[in-house]
Amino acid sequence: MKKSIYGVYKGSFLVSKAEIFIGEKEDGEEFVQFSLLDIGQIHGDFDEIKNITDQEANVVLINSGTPYDVAMVLNGDKLNIHMELSEELKFDFELDKISDEADFCESYSIIPEENVDFLKANNEYSSDEKLIDYKYEFNNPEVLAELDKRGFERVKDSSFSSIWKLFTKMCELFTQNGMSVLNQKKRGTIAKMLEADEFGSCTNCRGMSIIFAGVLRANGIKAFYEGLFSADSDDRECHIVNEVYVEEFGKYILFDASLCSVYKLDGKYLNSVELKDAIINGRANDVVVERCNDKKKQSNVEILSYYSKNLVHFMRCINSSESTDTTEDNTVVLSPVSAIEEYGNKGIITTDIDKYFAA
Repeated sequence: MKKSIYGVYKGSFLVSKAEIFIGEKEDGEEFVQFSLLDIGQIHGDFDEIKNITDQEANVVLINSGTPYDVAMVLNGDKLNIHMELSEELKFDFELDKISDEADFCESYSIIPEENVDFLKANNEYSSDEKLIDYKYEFNNPEVLAELDKRGFERVKDSSFSSIWKLFTKMCELFTQNGMSVLNQKKRGTIAKMLEADEFGSCTNCRGMSIIFAGVLRANGIKAFYEGLFSADSDDRECHIVNEVYVEEFGKYILFDASLCSVYKLDGKYLNSVELKDAIINGRANDVVVERCNDKKKQSNVEILSYYSKNLVHFMRCINSSESTDTTEDNTVVLSPVSAIEEYGNKGIITTDIDKYFAA
């Protein structure tokens, strides 16, 4: 029998614009599905359905291996959603009902063509005369002491194997929970670690990247956390990752602590701009995703679908230290020529890839 809660709902859910589908298959089996719309098109099932009544649906979403209860309640033409990740982290969302009929669809992930077309239209870079004096704070004794306490092994060089060892330990101790609600004002590696401790070793992508950059710099390795931004100034969607200088490659490469991943194409590790080029040039399916653990279950196409919106502007600190942040006087933004005006006056704006990645 058709229930009032059946239908399609649209609005904000988790970190994306989304649609929720609640209905019944031809064989009578009920389903609850979701589509994440603006970080790439990702469509799939909730991990478990507990029950569906005329006015309510209770389901389970597994994130980073941890199950979370999701309560959905119909309120007129609205769907109210409540999630609790912990005693401290509770979320409420409200979605609008846009249809009374929901069709079941097999799970899929794609890299939307409109995202690829937009990246292509914003991919012209040029040399400029800007002088940027990058600085790093290395071997901070307080951070080193904290890392010793947490079981990090000290490394003596900036080889890939040494960095991977620290990356593996980092992703073993901390997990990204997908929520951008933690204290954005706290600075420093130790502060972010202690904050994650309060939330079951979980933090957001910014917290993961600040911690990993601090772990590396404490071991004498050049690393910065990097903001990857869309070009939508009204909805500044972003993802925060790390760029790490690997001595034997003579270049920075992208480490995504949130997804425990690095990215390779044709046997070479990629930085963020090179990953953008791979997507633009139709090589996304050839990108190899190497993971240091299996906490994250996303497919390669899910990951690159997520990246496909956030590779327009690239932002880093000039001075990477325990006391600095991405303030306007400490920021370099790499922007394509076509999008400089759109980004606005936020730090030094460069169109020069080599200057942005200068060691």
